[in-house]
Amino acid sequence: MGSCGRSIPGLMLVALVSACSLPPTSPQAQNPAPAIAANRYIADPISGKLGSPEMTLDLPDGALIAFSDETNRNAFRDNGARFQLGTEQRIGFLMYDPVARFPKGVHDPASGSLQIGSWAYPYSYGSATFLFANDENRQAFAQNPKNYIAGVGGHCLNAMRNRNTSMVIGDPHYTRFVSGMWYVFGGAVGPPRWDQVPNADKPREVEKAWAFYRGQTGIKSQELASAP
Repeated sequence: MGSCGRSIPGLMLVALVSACSLPPTSPQAQNPAPAIAANRYIADPISGKLGSPEMTLDLPDGALIAFSDETNRNAFRDNGARFQLGTEQRIGFLMYDPVARFPKGVHDPASGSLQIGSWAYPYSYGSATFLFANDENRQAFAQNPKNYIAGVGGHCLNAMRNRNTSMVIGDPHYTRFVSGMWYVFGGAVGPPRWDQVPNADKPREVEKAWAFYRGQTGIKSQELASAP
């Protein structure tokens, strides 16, 4: 977990998230599901705010700092040891709005736009907080959170079918609608790699992914609407 006073030596660039100060609490589902894919984020230690998708640094322990601007990111990159880091927040879907991405839910082939969520509209589900572009989307998610969680809990479909125990988190930029639901992939190579799987083998590969996901997390089918 993040803690004040932690200093970070070597850093590696990564991409991700949104804007606004971190709130103390957010509305939460009454029956949260476990094993939802979520990144660990830390606010910009200079501005105290969570920054944009293009302004992050990956810490050695896997957490990400999301900076408000390039100046702050460069200042931290030059001498990160002089800054104190705040508490981590586990945020799902790389801070993008899942309702904007899947406007009719993960079981419908309709695909929406990528919209970065805002801390003005948070909602906690399972061990993750999701951010929304507007209150209408937050309310839609709150009424049925399971309906907007991509297959295998939002983890990378290829990683799950290949039994990757690192539980790679899916990126909403890279999606495929497979066997009646949306899945996400960990990066740009994911969808074309999936497309190389013969169509006749895809249902079996999806079953392998779900079997591994359940084995790693102990999740039951009824705990996610996306579960087959």
